[in-house]
Amino acid sequence: ECDVLNYTPIRLSVPGVHLSYGDITLKSRTTLLERQMHFAVFQRGSAEFVCAAGEAGKMDRNAVFAQMERLFKDGKYDECAEFIRQSFEKTYPLISMFQDVRRKVVDLVLRKMDEQMDAKFTEVFERQYPVVRGLQLIGAPIPKPFLRVAEFVLSADLKAEFRAANVNVNAVEELMEDVKTLGLDVSRGPVRDAVTEKLTFLAFSFARNPADKACALKLVEFLNYAEIFGFEPDTVKAQEFVFFGLKALGAEAKTKDILRALARKLKIAL
Repeated sequence: ECDVLNYTPIRLSVPGVHLSYGDITLKSRTTLLERQMHFAVFQRGSAEFVCAAGEAGKMDRNAVFAQMERLFKDGKYDECAEFIRQSFEKTYPLISMFQDVRRKVVDLVLRKMDEQMDAKFTEVFERQYPVVRGLQLIGAPIPKPFLRVAEFVLSADLKAEFRAANVNVNAVEELMEDVKTLGLDVSRGPVRDAVTEKLTFLAFSFARNPADKACALKLVEFLNYAEIFGFEPDTVKAQEFVFFGLKALGAEAKTKDILRALARKLKIAL
């Protein structure tokens, strides 16, 4: 494996198009070899993605970076992507870097892009939400661009809540109030996936220690809240975990109200 010792990206973005470039230093945990690389990542929409890297000292870094930036700022995106391919093709493309780190580099760059976009959308949402509420009060339609931003921000916040170690029900309730107020539907897609992940984790925890009443109670409470908020998570894996947990308890499972409630919620016959 490799460690990322230094990562200094420069990011340029316009709606739907992103360019990130800079320097990164990698250190192999096996050989302790350190290598400084120059990299460039160009993304347009969901279909076009160009990623390349070259070893330091084997390219005119400043000239290449300056030309990439110039082409991007001039809106010449096809030329920018092609320039990246031409400039890096004789050095080290990403697929030739340390096998165990190439995905880490891409993930790191994309995560920075996502964080930047999330921050911008959140700023727009928080600044414009009071104005939109005013429009609602006088019966005016809500601008569709704002609704798209709101759905992105509220979905991201809900995912974060459900992926936290302990779900803050009050925070989820407040977010769902905003969802309801704006007439949005976040019950599908990534938020549903996050709810499913949490449910599966809680079911797994119960299966590991089915005699712990607190685990069963936490699972039933989560299922109740998911139902109240209108989420319909995928319960297949949770059912399997809970089934094996109840089976391990034997006849005892039929004698406790909380376990009967859990079985009923997940449609498991005792």
